[in-house]
Amino acid sequence: MSFETRWLAGLPAFNNLADQRFIVLILQPLFEEANRMRRTLALMARTLDHNAVGVVMPDLPGMGEHPVGAGQLDISVIEASLKSLTDALATDGRPVLVASFRAGCLFDTLPGAAANWRFAPEPGDRLVRTLMRTETPEESSDTHAFVNGQSVSRTLLNDMARLPLPTPQRLRTLRLSTDRAEADRHVEASPLWRHAEPGEDPALAALLAEDIRNWAETCGIS
Repeated sequence: MSFETRWLAGLPAFNNLADQRFIVLILQPLFEEANRMRRTLALMARTLDHNAVGVVMPDLPGMGEHPVGAGQLDISVIEASLKSLTDALATDGRPVLVASFRAGCLFDTLPGAAANWRFAPEPGDRLVRTLMRTETPEESSDTHAFVNGQSVSRTLLNDMARLPLPTPQRLRTLRLSTDRAEADRHVEASPLWRHAEPGEDPALAALLAEDIRNWAETCGIS
């Protein structure tokens, strides 16, 4: 199987969809954290592919190759895009497991998802506090904050700050060993999303892929 980036339901998506028995929909971290983790997530996706797992990793509005920038973004656009994508993935009847990372977990309770898996989930208020610490006031305005090198709508930031982490019915959560919050498993790894530059961690990618695969088997998905 081979990966390609093509448009699925209006989203550019890194995927290997063919005849695999089930699909893992990967929701990346938001904003700059996505850039810092993308290489590791791509390694994870390829490891899942080697185990005959279908993978879809979309660039949501405001991210990556998507033409809508963070300055024009609101929460309803993200939610509508994900609904369109999950509707499209559901057409052939294969179960979909949602694997979400960091603040991507804010949007992972999707209709039709067979189960949910999370890594280092980040609630909206903590995400916004972290972003605002990077604000460049001289490049900000009353309507937009310049954070992490991009202009983001203050309305979006205010709305995200009020978003709690949803509670899917079938959920497994992994966290770093340095994070004392409750989780099903704590793992030893460096917080890539805090690194100054994008990097990769092949060992972490392999561990995450194995855990997702095992969770799918536990839930009877695979």
